[in-house]
Amino acid sequence: MASEIILFKDMNGNLIPSTPYDREKLQTWKVGEQVKVKITKPSARSYAHHCLYFGGLIPMAMNYWEPSGGMLTASERRIAKHIAGMLGKMSGNPEAIKLAVDECLVSIESKRKATIEAPERSLNSLRKWVAEEAGWFDVIDTPAGIKKEAKSVSFARMDQDQFNQFYTDSFSVIWSFILSRNFNTEEEAQQAIDRLMDIGE
Repeated sequence: MASEIILFKDMNGNLIPSTPYDREKLQTWKVGEQVKVKITKPSARSYAHHCLYFGGLIPMAMNYWEPSGGMLTASERRIAKHIAGMLGKMSGNPEAIKLAVDECLVSIESKRKATIEAPERSLNSLRKWVAEEAGWFDVIDTPAGIKKEAKSVSFARMDQDQFNQFYTDSFSVIWSFILSRNFNTEEEAQQAIDRLMDIGE
């Protein structure tokens, strides 16, 4: 399976992952495992901006993200709430419908907990979720149904203008879901990301 990471050469000639995201991807390779490497210099897209995203924004979001621990997606809960609202209006007894839907969701979550392992919590899974929420995804058809798949943000697939928009959209998602609970303004959050980058240098 092909993957792209950005490395830099240190004073001793070693190739070092440039961001925590790149480091996490590198850790998926086993010690002694052979990999084929194609070395290319990044395009005209800003390497510093790339690092700001993968070494600043995504790690900052990971630091402040508190997993819900639930086994239901936000979409599933929204759909259930919408259906409960519609049935409640039609039945004239919205409280009974809401109670029935809540019990159904609890039952589904309980069954999933008994059969499904805890979801992966990683920089890569967070990055994919952010990209999908920001609208940077392809829709693919699978035997299990329609699915979103985060688009690649590799240097080859995205120029600087696209990456600028992608960063802005991603920041908005992370601000809305995570950072707005911990910072007073978006500017304050961006300053914290910049400080995190300074520490990493």
